[in-house]
Amino acid sequence: FNSCPRLRGCGAGAAAVSHSDNPLELTLLGGSSATVEGRQTAPRAKLTAVCIVLALARQRHIYTYIDASYVFNGLKKGALKSSEGVNGELWVRFWELLNRRGGRASVTFTKVKSHVTDQQVLNGVADPSETFSNELADKFADIGAKLSESSENDRLQLSWVERRAWLVQNRLL
Repeated sequence: FNSCPRLRGCGAGAAAVSHSDNPLELTLLGGSSATVEGRQTAPRAKLTAVCIVLALARQRHIYTYIDASYVFNGLKKGALKSSEGVNGELWVRFWELLNRRGGRASVTFTKVKSHVTDQQVLNGVADPSETFSNELADKFADIGAKLSESSENDRLQLSWVERRAWLVQNRLL
């Protein structure tokens, strides 16, 4: 992750797990990592990850565990309002994918806590299987972010341009 907004690359990640009767027994079925198109922001990354799940899942009904309030706020707004706002083109894609698979009735969206500690799980504040699934998705997102990283050459060029711009602004060049 690069702190410079012009060089930062965000990744989208999703993990598919199967549950057993024991909530502590999960099987990782697979995962997906992707780069994020357009502006590199966390909300775009989270929404991209949900779009990946909607596009790839083949089960009639799926359960998604999401730690992003941004996605839930968009769900509350509905297709028209969310598609007119920030990341509108990505929201259009989201609603198309959701409708293609059968609409809202075909997906259960569950809000989960992010960055949960082991102590919170032990205290019962967070569900262990949801926490594990979310952490797996974050790991896949990290892989996507690494795919988006700028090259060393790009970082050096930007640094050179910024130094030159500073010199020009301060009338030193």
